[in-house]
Amino acid sequence: MLQKHNLYLNDGADSFIIKDMKEFEKYVREELKDFIGKEKLNLKPNSIEELEKTIEVINEKNKNQISFFLISKEDDEESQF
Repeated sequence: MLQKHNLYLNDGADSFIIKDMKEFEKYVREELKDFIGKEKLNLKPNSIEELEKTIEVINEKNKNQISFFLISKEDDEESQF
């Protein structure tokens, strides 16, 4: 799923890349302890579009300054120069 995209976790102070979907699922379960509706999130998306929808819900509704950012690897490489 993340072959053409980079997924970052921003915890309010630092950002770091998430390497695979298992790591994404782990962070959602551990870091979003107080997130109401967490159990309804699609943590095993089958497409980038499904992942984007899940990230959108997380970023809109959680209150603990943790957010996720998805960017194509091509765009990410361009932004580093």
